[in-house]
Amino acid sequence: MPAARTKAELTKALLELPDLPSGFSIDNSPDEADDTKLSSTDARCKDLVLLFNAKTPPGAKVVATRSFTGGQQGPFFDEELDAMGSPAAATALLNRTRAAIRSCKSAKLTVPGTGSSTVEVSEISVPKAGTGPVGGRFVADGGPLDGGEVLFGFTGIGDVVLAMSFDTPDVLDGALGDAAAKAIKVLGAPKTGA
Repeated sequence: MPAARTKAELTKALLELPDLPSGFSIDNSPDEADDTKLSSTDARCKDLVLLFNAKTPPGAKVVATRSFTGGQQGPFFDEELDAMGSPAAATALLNRTRAAIRSCKSAKLTVPGTGSSTVEVSEISVPKAGTGPVGGRFVADGGPLDGGEVLFGFTGIGDVVLAMSFDTPDVLDGALGDAAAKAIKVLGAPKTGA
């Protein structure tokens, strides 16, 4: 059994500015997205709502996060590493996330200070980085958030789950691939798997 992950170890495995194209900076402003809530009356969306609204994923032992911005207008993205304690626990969370995205077709997204919109939920393909990669896309349809989208990418790095969110698809592939490669290098996790 490997030693438990530490916050310092996870933080070291997060992307840093030298890992990114020029023009990005670390966003240290308080994250309003933390107060963003997903809701739905559809029973098929129950697990997605639970996972989205959780401050940390169920079962996570240690969490490290970092946010990036490409300027006032973005692009913006967040990276999170969740140490789950074992590769099996990481795989279980990825499978649960995939099932939650597949079962929920639409939900209501509420952003404090902006309002609520219905979002269409769909599964998207993400780079084959890490193990068991999962992707999701929320697109607002009508209301104050109309046309806005948030994309999510998740993948397993051994006993750790890499979770990222983006406000534009342009950055997703490169950033998720780079983040997985760095986490694998720093955490020494396996490169192959289901």
